[in-house]
Amino acid sequence: MHVLVIGGTGFIGYHIVKQLQAQGHCVRLLSRHPERARKTFGRDVDYQAGDLNFFRDINFRELFDGIDAIIYAAGSDERQTPSGDPYTFFYQDNVTTCINMLEFAREAGIHRAIVLGSIFTYFARQHPELQLDRHHPYIRSRVEQQKQALALAGPQFTVNVIEIPFVFGHTPGQPTIWKNLVHYIRVAAPMVAPPGGANMISVNTLATAIVNTLQQPQESGPLPVGDVNLTWVELMQRLGTILNKKNVKITHMQSGVLADLTRMGAFFQDLVGFKSGLDHHQISQLITFEAFFDTGEIKQRLHYEGGDLDQALADTVRACPDNPLVSGLQKAVDWLDHYLNTNSKKPG
Repeated sequence: MHVLVIGGTGFIGYHIVKQLQAQGHCVRLLSRHPERARKTFGRDVDYQAGDLNFFRDINFRELFDGIDAIIYAAGSDERQTPSGDPYTFFYQDNVTTCINMLEFAREAGIHRAIVLGSIFTYFARQHPELQLDRHHPYIRSRVEQQKQALALAGPQFTVNVIEIPFVFGHTPGQPTIWKNLVHYIRVAAPMVAPPGGANMISVNTLATAIVNTLQQPQESGPLPVGDVNLTWVELMQRLGTILNKKNVKITHMQSGVLADLTRMGAFFQDLVGFKSGLDHHQISQLITFEAFFDTGEIKQRLHYEGGDLDQALADTVRACPDNPLVSGLQKAVDWLDHYLNTNSKKPG
């Protein structure tokens, strides 16, 4: 199959391209920097120059020539700091450019499209009482992206939206998105974790599931993909083991304390005009929610096994080298902990 990948040099897109190649598919990338992409993937991938922000400059006839399917792995996630109104920003990045690309693909006779979305849309459907799309501009943009993408589907154009949970692993040449958490676990003693948790998956398993979707019967709709349900405490324990801190105590933070802290943070963000895709007045509800779901059926349907999350966590840690400042602080904390423990045992 000849597959066009949009966003193929990103964290997840890179692994999608590698998995497509491993399964014998022919790959074409739309890239703002084709020569840079060629250094990443070599000459086995076809490259088309183009920028999603300048649609009129893209040669769509060449882009879609000979293509059977499109995988749309571009867009902005909740970590992005929007300029101007948050919803307008995320709508432009996650809805407008995506839907424009899908419309061009359908008009060009492409029969299959896969869009990388967010697991938040799954939970917005399953738990309408949380009103996730009302509170959070980023989630609202993903809900609207999915709605408009699936509205384009028809007998000759299959659209699947992959609802992606928390992803771990490493992409060469890119910093890990989990570096703050890794550094925190390196230093903190004891560690503090909120209640709640989420489904998590390795980037390699996720790429396998996405590419395997191409082999499924042509039935449009959302596909919530995942692997392991972990509480935040369990995640920190696994990362702590990798960082040789498996015996460090993890203190449970009460939901009310977290809510007070996030409200205080939201106050200061409002004060300085900081914008975000997640409403920090409501974010404690999102953090403490157990975003778990059963993955047995989707694993069977898309023929992926998972089970490699610990390896992905180790890859994540290796992609986040020890910072000298963090290391020095860690040594100071360890010394103080040893000093206090030693002196507390002395008589008198």
